[in-house]
Amino acid sequence: VPLSVSLLPVVILLIQMAGWFEYRPLGVHAPALLTVQLDPAVDVMKEALDLRAPPGLSVEVGPVRIPARNEVSWRVRPDQPGRYQAEIAVGDYNTGKRIVVGSSLIRVSPLRPGPGFWGQFLNPSERAFQAGEPVVSIEVRHPAGSFELGGHSLHWLVVFFVLTLVFGFALMKPLHVTV
Repeated sequence: VPLSVSLLPVVILLIQMAGWFEYRPLGVHAPALLTVQLDPAVDVMKEALDLRAPPGLSVEVGPVRIPARNEVSWRVRPDQPGRYQAEIAVGDYNTGKRIVVGSSLIRVSPLRPGPGFWGQFLNPSERAFQAGEPVVSIEVRHPAGSFELGGHSLHWLVVFFVLTLVFGFALMKPLHVTV
């Protein structure tokens, strides 16, 4: 019973922590792929598409249209650290995607999700697209985050669970917990 009661708060906590630890910000001068998934009603080959990058973010290649998946991609390269808002135009419709560049611990949102509860629940950092909008989702491929320990790369969940056990055992006696 206690496990089932604590399951929902732990899942919400893990989803929030994933924004901080699952991905790293883009590195300066490290190119990344920005991909826009379009609504099936939008013809990716005929629609006017444009990516307007702010100063500090360069568009190297694109748009590359992928009709089989109704996607369009651009390769972007950050020129300096910062937080950027890339503006995407699909015909007369305009939207944006946040891009984080740097080396410090910053919340990263690799995906601006499409409509629906689960997309927003699993990717809470940016507003989800609504049904009927020409864009379904926007993704920026960020490098995976990890922790280095003794020359080994560890996934953040491993570190989280090990620290949870360590602190749990360390606090058993002061909190008068018996197993």
